[in-house]
Amino acid sequence: MKKLNSSHIGNIFYTDLKAKIKKKFFLGDILSKYRKEKKFLLQLLNKLLKREYILPVLNRINIETTSICNLKCGFCAYDKRDLNSHPRTTMSRELFQRSITEASKLGYKRIGLTPTTGDAFMDKGFIEKLEVIEADDIIDSCYFYTNFIPCSESQIESLFSFKKFFLLAISIYGNDEESFCKFTKGNSVGYKKLVSNLNFLSNLLDSKKLHFEIRINQRCKEGFYLSENNNELSRAIKNLAKKDKVAISHTYTHIYDNWGGKVSQEDVKDFGVDLKEGHFRKMGPCTMIFSRLNIGANGTVNACHVRDADYTLKIGNIKEKSLKEILSSKNEKYLEIINAHKSGNLPKVCKSCDVYSSIYEYPGRSDYVFAKTYSDQSINFKEFSAMIDQRKKEIEMKNNV
Repeated sequence: MKKLNSSHIGNIFYTDLKAKIKKKFFLGDILSKYRKEKKFLLQLLNKLLKREYILPVLNRINIETTSICNLKCGFCAYDKRDLNSHPRTTMSRELFQRSITEASKLGYKRIGLTPTTGDAFMDKGFIEKLEVIEADDIIDSCYFYTNFIPCSESQIESLFSFKKFFLLAISIYGNDEESFCKFTKGNSVGYKKLVSNLNFLSNLLDSKKLHFEIRINQRCKEGFYLSENNNELSRAIKNLAKKDKVAISHTYTHIYDNWGGKVSQEDVKDFGVDLKEGHFRKMGPCTMIFSRLNIGANGTVNACHVRDADYTLKIGNIKEKSLKEILSSKNEKYLEIINAHKSGNLPKVCKSCDVYSSIYEYPGRSDYVFAKTYSDQSINFKEFSAMIDQRKKEIEMKNNV
């Protein structure tokens, strides 16, 4: 029998109870500080023992099908982006095909389709791009995040036909119509479309077999408890989550990250939410620059897919050079970023980032049934260097022929 997902809706009463206890006795801040210090000390120990854990490099690369979003959330970097550095655009099918082909040749197995700030369904050709992935012989899985508003019912239903699609992550902002509109600068039409799409997906599961995981990630006001709420949004979430106790999970929080320093407490002062502190102690390079790279909608390759909304860590463009050359030791820009991380002189966006993950921290295992893991193990920096040096050698040999 499959294990009940620890974030399943059936556990929500206990989840809420723990949250209330933490709030009443101020345990949240205490536990957060304790975990940060414990993590730092373990990283320091691993560094002294020369233990390095770079996430399996070829497990994932990210391709931004569009950098356009339908919302302008106050706690997101989307509306604060430097459009001269990274414009709002949608990747053409031809460029997407090229990105997939080049990533596949390098041995990448999984594609993340929403790396930074765009919503996948703002790309009118998004479903056709899933077909490109489905036809590739090397890529074996893909996933994406969406606010679940700009998609049609036919697009939602089509997801069940893609065998390589393994994760639908639905981001919900607010816990009712008022907070949704306030958080997102949206309107009642968008809110009602969200509720409608959640209900449609829920009803669809009465006749469709679910082969992918659904994660519902809700950002809400402090003091909101799903177990005590029964408005139309809460009912839609509960009804959907109850359809599968293993594959569907729901988490919610009033704590947000700062998007590499682009979002401040001032931006969310009237939202009833808190921002995580980005300036915690950091030990060594972040694993993201080795194993979570991103090809932007305009072809720009960035050394991180997480919180660099302005693409300040750009290392090339696949319209100008091959992905293999960009991700090799032949690329001086890439080496500069790596060396900056190694020396402790982190780029500005990395210093402020609260999603930083040290290579001296042992990566945790996923609790999700369908979040596939591979036999690949974490590698150390020497092994990573050998890989990008080998790419450089192969390029130079080809050029000399």
